[in-house]
Parts: sequence; C-alpha cells; structure tokens
Amino acid sequence: MKFYCDNCVKHADGFKGLLQMLNEKFESIDSRLKTFDFIDIGIKNLQLRLESSDENLKQLEKLDDKLNQSINSLKNNITKSWSDVVKSNSKIVDYEAASLRNMISTSFSDVVKKDLDVVSKEVISVRRTIEVANEVKARENNIVGYALWLLIYGLFAPTRP
Repeated sequence: MKFYCDNCVKHADGFKGLLQMLNEKFESIDSRLKTFDFIDIGIKNLQLRLESSDENLKQLEKLDDKLNQSINSLKNNITKSWSDVVKSNSKIVDYEAASLRNMISTSFSDVVKKDLDVVSKEVISVRRTIEVANEVKARENNIVGYALWLLIYGLFAPTRP
C-alpha cells in the first residue's frame, strides 16, 4: 500500500523533533509567565506597604492636630491673673511645643520618605524586569512563528518534478 504523500513520511522524524522543540518552548514560556505572577504579588505587597505608610502618616497628622488644639485651648484657658506668669513662660512653652511638633513631624516624615524611596526604586526595578521579560517573550514568539512558517511552507511545500 502506498501513502498519498511520500515526502510526509520521509520528514515525519523531523516533524516530531520540531514538535518536541515547540513543546519545550511552550514550557519555557509558561515558566516565565509564572515569574510574572510572582512579580505581580511583589507589586501588590509594595502597594500594601504604601497604603500602610499613608495610614500611619494620617494618624500622625491627626495627633499633630490634637496637639495643636490642646496647646491652643491651654493658651485660651489661662486667666488674666496668670497672664504675667504666662507671659514670662509662654515663650518657653511655645518653643517646647514647636520643638516637639517638629521632632514628631520630621522623624516620621523622614521614615515615610525613606520607605517611599525604597518602594519607588523597587517599583522601577520590577517595571524594568517586566519590560525585559516581555521583550524576551515577544522574541520567542517571533522565533516560534518563524519556525512554524518554515515548517509549513519550507518542509511541506510541493516539490516540482
């Protein structure tokens, strides 16, 4: 019994090798896609850290507002009989309150700024990694497409007698 396409039978071993190569490429692409999932999880963790830092900043701002209100109410509650004492000591109280306010705001803002800088650098690094991986993936897809094109039009093209 004779097959319809003798050339197909001759090239069957080569076709099996190409299929195996394609399967390996697809497995490689799948493993790289899994790395994208890990990168996505990392980005989400960074976003959570940013949100947490923002909440801490809001809490400190609330504390600062309460401190300002307390200082203002203290100033308003002082009676005129104490005005002489307060006048001599008000500069000290104001200076201490201002230094306390500055100490609280600068220490926390420095921590938040450092965390934001670290997170920004990590986000930039993750973006670069994603861009490189996308470029590699696109190149692999081009190679696979070209190999399929060669397979279809190169190996199984009808031969002329």
